[in-house]
Amino acid sequence: MNRLALETPLTDRQKYLLENVQSASSHLLMLLNDILDFSKIEAGKLDIQYEPFSLPQLLETVFSSMNPQIAEKGLEFIIHEIKVESADISKCLVGDEFRIRQILYNRHEADLDLAQIASKNQRF
Repeated sequence: MNRLALETPLTDRQKYLLENVQSASSHLLMLLNDILDFSKIEAGKLDIQYEPFSLPQLLETVFSSMNPQIAEKGLEFIIHEIKVESADISKCLVGDEFRIRQILYNRHEADLDLAQIASKNQRF
């Protein structure tokens, strides 16, 4: 429903708030999935998928949902594109896109926490 609301005409403030709701709900879902994964790991039943995926598309999806949190802290996230002349890397990666997405979200949270701690330390 939140995504549908984001597709309607909104004020800048409304869009900002809905993007924050979207980001928070995504992170909550990731947290729940992490808890379920730990249970699966302990039971020896975690299934890893091996499917082709596009790394640039995955990064764009992950970091676009994180932009509200990044901007809120006055930070900027930049992705540098790596060109490989002999092959298109976006078409030759195989792995578990969902698990990689989880790792990126978790890493993002840790980085934001560190940035906040560093910001507080600079104020003193």
